[in-house]
Amino acid sequence: MTNGVEDPWKHASVLKRKDDLIVYELDCNNCAHCVELYTPKEEDAPVLKKARKEITHYFDRWIFKHWKSLE
Repeated sequence: MTNGVEDPWKHASVLKRKDDLIVYELDCNNCAHCVELYTPKEEDAPVLKKARKEITHYFDRWIFKHWKSLE
């Protein structure tokens, strides 16, 4: 779960980690709704770049785990 500090919808989201659900609060300029899904730019905030990298890592692990279960 990701939430930008400027996202007015963040209060309808999960704000604290629960079990294996990882939560990111992105605190940077222009970190609003769905900012992690925008096309990456060189000038993106370091916290946003880091979150995208970690999200990609966890997503890759999840895909690999489920792919292996199909074999």
